[in-house]
Amino acid sequence: MATLLTTLAFLWGANYVFIRLALNGVAPALIADIRAAFGAAILLVLRPRSVKSLLEMIRAQALAGVGLGILVVAGPMLLINVGEKYVASGPAAVIASCSPGLVGLAGPAFGEGTHLRVHQWVGTFVASLGVAILVGANPREAASLPGLLALFGSTTCTAAGTILARKRFGQRASLDVATMTLIVAAVVLSPAALASLPHRLPSPLVFGAIAELVVLGTAVAFVIFFRTVRGYGAGAALRPVYLSPAVALVGGALVLNQPLTASAGAGFLVVILGVGLISRPRLPLVGPPAPA
Repeated sequence: MATLLTTLAFLWGANYVFIRLALNGVAPALIADIRAAFGAAILLVLRPRSVKSLLEMIRAQALAGVGLGILVVAGPMLLINVGEKYVASGPAAVIASCSPGLVGLAGPAFGEGTHLRVHQWVGTFVASLGVAILVGANPREAASLPGLLALFGSTTCTAAGTILARKRFGQRASLDVATMTLIVAAVVLSPAALASLPHRLPSPLVFGAIAELVVLGTAVAFVIFFRTVRGYGAGAALRPVYLSPAVALVGGALVLNQPLTASAGAGFLVVILGVGLISRPRLPLVGPPAPA
């Protein structure tokens, strides 16, 4: 599991940097739609025999499939793209790292995890404090309410979609679920994408960023994500967001020349501490050893 989660963390963290590059010439909706459509096409080419089982799954769980595609792919992709028009890559990834905390808070109501304990409520406060520190370290971005709302909306969608994936598609093949959600997202996003076609051809750098987002950041990442959901649960599948903000912060500084301040680093650490407390279902009790 460690290899899968580490790989996913680096892919998710790098996504924030490449999204920022792609936005220099392509609209948020079009980037999201390209990722979904071409990502689905790649998965179908890799496993053409999965089409039959994919169609059977869609017929059996059409409504849930549409909901999953919107919550896990279309919503987060579009909202993160919009958020990154206003907020730098690193802080955007830190805000998105709150999604495991939301799973920890809401999961018990849907049979995913246990009822909340005191340390989880403490974690909620700590994570909120970390976000406040992070936003305060970037005063220009703090004034961008649309960007912040878009990123928090993405976090909420991801958390809800992860719980839905575990509850309704936990026994399905990860490749089938990933392909279905990408197809749904491509269809849902297509009207907005067509309305935002660029007036001139983007630069080679933008094309390269979109290609990375399609192949690694979408096709490969979603297969790993749904495989983790199926094997280890909703909370475990979101653990890579603990590391992805570090990748985004460093990548933003190295590739995009975005500032990497001490306040941003402190906010990141506080958020991760809070999310870790929320996501941990129970703390071990310290006491005398049991009699032999």
